[in-house]
Amino acid sequence: MAVFTVFNRLVPPMQSPDEPVHIMRAYLLSEGVVFLHSQNGRDSGGMIDPSLTKYSIDAQADIAANEVGKVSAERIKALSSMRWSGKREFFEIPTTSYYFPAIYIPQAVGLAIGEGLNLSVQQSYYLARYFSFLAAVAVFMLAISIFPINPLTVGLLIIPMTVFQLMGAGMDGFSLALTILAVSVFLRLAQRVDDRASMVWSYLLIVLIFVLATSRIQIASFVLMPFALALATRRIRYFWQGLIVTVCVLGWLATTIAANKDGGMQHAGYSHVEVLKYYLWHPRELLRIIYHTVIAPYNRHIFVQQFIGVLGWLDTWFRTGYYNTMWVLLLLVGFLSVSFKDLKRDWLPRLALAIMFLGACFTIYFALLVQWNKFPTDSILGVQGRYFTIPVVALAYAASGDRGFKSTGAKVAIPLLVVIAMLTLARMPQVLLDRYFIG
Repeated sequence: MAVFTVFNRLVPPMQSPDEPVHIMRAYLLSEGVVFLHSQNGRDSGGMIDPSLTKYSIDAQADIAANEVGKVSAERIKALSSMRWSGKREFFEIPTTSYYFPAIYIPQAVGLAIGEGLNLSVQQSYYLARYFSFLAAVAVFMLAISIFPINPLTVGLLIIPMTVFQLMGAGMDGFSLALTILAVSVFLRLAQRVDDRASMVWSYLLIVLIFVLATSRIQIASFVLMPFALALATRRIRYFWQGLIVTVCVLGWLATTIAANKDGGMQHAGYSHVEVLKYYLWHPRELLRIIYHTVIAPYNRHIFVQQFIGVLGWLDTWFRTGYYNTMWVLLLLVGFLSVSFKDLKRDWLPRLALAIMFLGACFTIYFALLVQWNKFPTDSILGVQGRYFTIPVVALAYAASGDRGFKSTGAKVAIPLLVVIAMLTLARMPQVLLDRYFIG
């Protein structure tokens, strides 16, 4: 908690990518809003307190994506003095309309408490941060109690990008925690433990899948979990649960994609549905565009750095040697996490997780192609390295199975994880200070 408090003060408000729209979506959830709507022909959004809108805009002004922008005493005073107005004005946030808002429950609770106690907007915002972090930690602890965590997953949790996202009020930290919980429940059920709790865990799993697949579309492939369980355990219950959650996910996505109004954003004149249908009917072109994006030298270079951590609005960098060192350490940890023990017994759920990883990687490119790129196009813009953190969790558990830290390799990985943690704790504060305060 002390580490969180230190880092939390080093990261100014609204400096996590897309954090302003996420905090406003959380605010709408605190008001009981599930679906966004359009008003007077404007893009999709909702009725938000204008003080929160102003705070979100002012907090990132002149700093976000501006490498020379710094936090000043005047800025701190101005942001700290903002109070809730009690009014409501329509504000457009169309990019969040696809997300099932349950992913924002911790932030919504923080904002609701802050507004209800008549705290300042900034105090309410920091409450949202704290609630999001505490919820993520609680979910992490629950996941570990259900199924052994592996070294690679721990490594993912302590790299700078993950630590930074856990500091913000966006959805990344909490959704990562929910992913680890979902995979842990899935593997626990795959062990065919026939106890009374397995029924409860199975229903928890489909709730987790729905929340994750409707808020992090890149892991929509997680709907395969119940079907894999049905094959592994020969229990028809899992098949029906898989069918139900798949229909619910598709129903939510179909409804929100059709209802969302975003002015065509990147492909004026074509709706998302039209672009989606085009690429589904032309799979060769889809694969060509993805391949062209993946092999581009610049993309490969920037993805690997962003995965470790290009902080802020992709404007806060570590030195090249730091990225190289962290990648070597993380790859070694991944290699040492691999276990073939009991593979004959649990090959099917582990294979399913590997397939989900590949499906998630494909969906990252496909979803961004449809939502964020011109039509037509030759390559996909907007792909960020951090998007792959959650899919790699599935790969990490596929590689390690239920061995956790029991294998010799996993025990050897412990000092490497200590080094990764030390590099994050030693270097990240200085980078943040230089970027936002004294550099």
